Formats: sequence, C-alpha cells, structure tokens
Amino acid sequence: MKKGLGIRLKTLLVLGAIQLIILGGLVAVVAIRSRDAIASLSYYSTEYLSKSYAAEIERRLDTAQTVASSVSATLSGLRDAGLSRADSIDLVSRFVSVSDSLFAAWAVFEPGGYGGDDASYASYPGHDPDGRLSPYWSLEDGEPALSSALDSSGESTFYAEPARFGATRFSEPHIRMQGQKQVTLISASVPIISGGSVIGAAGVDLNI
Repeated sequence: MKKGLGIRLKTLLVLGAIQLIILGGLVAVVAIRSRDAIASLSYYSTEYLSKSYAAEIERRLDTAQTVASSVSATLSGLRDAGLSRADSIDLVSRFVSVSDSLFAAWAVFEPGGYGGDDASYASYPGHDPDGRLSPYWSLEDGEPALSSALDSSGESTFYAEPARFGATRFSEPHIRMQGQKQVTLISASVPIISGGSVIGAAGVDLNI
C-alpha cells in the first residue's frame, strides 16, 4: 500500500512539475506577445502622431501662404489706388488675427516703392530709419504691436528672397521672443507686384 502511495505521489509530483513548466511557457508566450503588441501599438501610435503632426504643419503652411498672398494683393491694390501709408499699415494689422497659428503679418516696400518721399517718414511707426514702408505687426500679450520689419541694415532674408526671385518663399525655422518665452517661427513671403514689377514683399510669420 505504501509502495502504491509512493508511486502515486511521484506521479502527481511529475505531473505537477510538467504543469508548472507548461504554465511557465504560457506565461512567457503571453508576455512576449504582450510586449510585441505594446511595441506594435507604440509604433503605430508614433506613426499616427507623426502623420497627424505633419498634416497639421502642412495645413498651417497652406494657411500662411494664402494669408501672405492676400496681404500682398491687398497692399498692391491700396498703393495703386493712391491710399495713404497709414491705411496700408492699418490693413496689415488686420491679418494677424486671421488664424491662431499666426504670430505676425508684415510688408516691406522697395525704397520709394510706396508713393516715393520716404525721407518724410524716416523712423515713423511701421517704417525703417530711412522711411521705407515696412510695417511688422506681431501679437504681444494677445494684442497687435507695431514695429519695422527691417533690421538696422535695411535688409532681411525673408524680404529679400521673394523680392529678388518674384516667387513665394518659406524661411527656415527661426526663434523669436514673445514676451518672456521663445517661439519657433517660419516666415511665408510673397512678392508685391505692381505693373509687372516687384515693388516689395509681404508675408506672415507662422508659429509652429
């Protein structure tokens, strides 16, 4: 009887060991599959987010180009109609609030490109030290603030390239201060054309 019990006990122990091995294998398989599933989910989530971000950036760039083209066409019309510089400066300010993704709207005319007599407007708001019309409207604490789009040298890449090539240009991303924080911007620039000649450039700064 004891001998039979010993055999039965050994059999149960062997079966128990086999079950533990099988259970351990199942746990390992489930763990591996779970890990693979999580990795796959992470990959597809990252891919989806990347595609979504890329689509959002593309949408913003399309908006920036559309608004920049509108600024250019409107300013060209105002100039040709003989409206004042003050009217044009005021008009540019209205484009800043067209989209939440816009940081600034601006325009730069060639020397004497807006009715001549630049010297009379030297250092006026929205002009450079030589009187070139160059309004730059940016959002400061949610309100449009006016300055000149030109630096002290009278040149800026975002203005020079579309004016020189007569075509839309997008700048490289660049950093600008907005109050106490840094923002990353891309400039969309469009030539201002009158009578078949380029007389300046207009554009927007896009917050990305």
